[in-house]
Amino acid sequence: DMADSTHKGILPVVYPFRIMSLNGAIPKIEIDGCEVNDYRQVEADFRSGLFGMIAEIFDETTAFDQAEKPESCKFCPFTELCGRVPPENY
Repeated sequence: DMADSTHKGILPVVYPFRIMSLNGAIPKIEIDGCEVNDYRQVEADFRSGLFGMIAEIFDETTAFDQAEKPESCKFCPFTELCGRVPPENY
């Protein structure tokens, strides 16, 4: 029960290193304009999306495609495996 004041919620956080290196700030997570202060607010959707993504990764009928935007490859450690050479300037 989210109204139970004896249980503290888990604050979901994403650590965007590129943004943090600029100002040290950790941005708050918002969904549809509402701040997420407790993981339980998004747990069902998160689990569904996570398990769906894992199922897609292991689905042998789903072809693997490179990222649509080459700039996504700029920091990827696997470019040697896929053979894509990311553009130098973004």
